[in-house]
Amino acid sequence: MEKFIERICEDQPSCKKAFKEEWGALRFTVGDKIFALLGKNNQNDLIVTLKCAPDKANEYRQEFLSIMPGYYMNNRHWNSILLKNCDVPKPLLKQMIIDSYNLVYKGLSMKQKEQLRTKSLPLNKK
Repeated sequence: MEKFIERICEDQPSCKKAFKEEWGALRFTVGDKIFALLGKNNQNDLIVTLKCAPDKANEYRQEFLSIMPGYYMNNRHWNSILLKNCDVPKPLLKQMIIDSYNLVYKGLSMKQKEQLRTKSLPLNKK
């Protein structure tokens, strides 16, 4: 499941992946803003933390035992998903990662979005 999550995160445009030593977690960012964290909670269980629209965040928490308020994040906008015995289907988890990315990307400034678009353009060879 860990590799599946990493692959989906890395597939997002302009995604950067870095290990944050102090947190003991992999951070996936777009425009220097986190859209996914992959690490462990205080029980040493592997979790992924994703941004989510507040209405969907609560809906997911009620529907799936593996989904809880975001670990060390704003509980209104973030969910953490316990990966051990996870009851969230992979297609939904993939969509949650994509939704998290889109929410974070949408919140970037126009300047940041333009910089990301410019960086992703192929180089013109003359």
